[in-house]
Amino acid sequence: MASSAVIRDPARPEAPATAIFMLQLLFAIDALGPKALDEIPLVSDSN
Repeated sequence: MASSAVIRDPARPEAPATAIFMLQLLFAIDALGPKALDEIPLVSDSN
């Protein structure tokens, strides 16, 4: 089953790039500090 994670989903070819972007965004927010989370409504609402 581990190999299925490496193969791109034909229905969602943008998934790998999106996952990388989300990780980079998460690291960028983390680097800015805890106050950055308060500036993003979606993140603060989920918490």
